[in-house]
Amino acid sequence: MTALTPLATTMDPQSGNLAIKENGIPLLCSVCPKRPKFSDTSHLLTHLNSKGHLANCQQVDLRSQSDPAYKAVKAEYDVWYNKYNLLSLLTERQVAKDQKDARRDAHKKKRPREATAPVSRPATVSLVLLYLCGIT
Repeated sequence: MTALTPLATTMDPQSGNLAIKENGIPLLCSVCPKRPKFSDTSHLLTHLNSKGHLANCQQVDLRSQSDPAYKAVKAEYDVWYNKYNLLSLLTERQVAKDQKDARRDAHKKKRPREATAPVSRPATVSLVLLYLCGIT
């Protein structure tokens, strides 16, 4: 991932609140109803991959077909997403995760399975079974 720069702030146009920026990216989500703010890019990317966020994106996309307010929200989000090249950041993150998983899986395959000794029953169990079967 790219080197991090100091955090800066900017005014969120819809809420009027200050939004934190990292690497120039405003760390907030304009699609989700609660308009969450994030402390760093990693948390923002995690949110962008979440089921809740993706469901909200789909709802906004569908409603934007008939509602001008949703159309404006979608346009703002699309500009933000493309301007800060978030797709490439998400892709980098996924590639790194896949490589880490591949290394972990390769490590698991290299480790030989340890042979386990058969479980031996204590002598008392055998005696009880013999007694119950009528063999004494």
